[in-house]
Amino acid sequence: MKKLFCAALIILLVISVMGLLYAETSYDTHTTSGPMKKAERGAKNLLIGWTDIPLSISEVTMDTKNAVLGLTVGLWQGFKKAFPRTVSGVVDLATFAIPDYEKSPVSPDPL
Repeated sequence: MKKLFCAALIILLVISVMGLLYAETSYDTHTTSGPMKKAERGAKNLLIGWTDIPLSISEVTMDTKNAVLGLTVGLWQGFKKAFPRTVSGVVDLATFAIPDYEKSPVSPDPL
């Protein structure tokens, strides 16, 4: 009885893993499109768009080796990147049901 139980458990485990592997290969997130993908892109741009500001400050500071220049120029450059990305996120979330799913309003779309 113990051998039968172990064999059944192994077969069940193999079937479960095969189902997970099939699901992973048949669903490619980079090629899917539609309203939910547009809503996802909008949510990402809205929630993560502000991170361009500290990233730009850090990049300018590292490139110029000047913290004051990094805080001023980097802040401005980060704002120029973050503002359109955040507005794009709001627009995508507000209009995710309207077709035009492939086009991202912000170029390049890093997410």
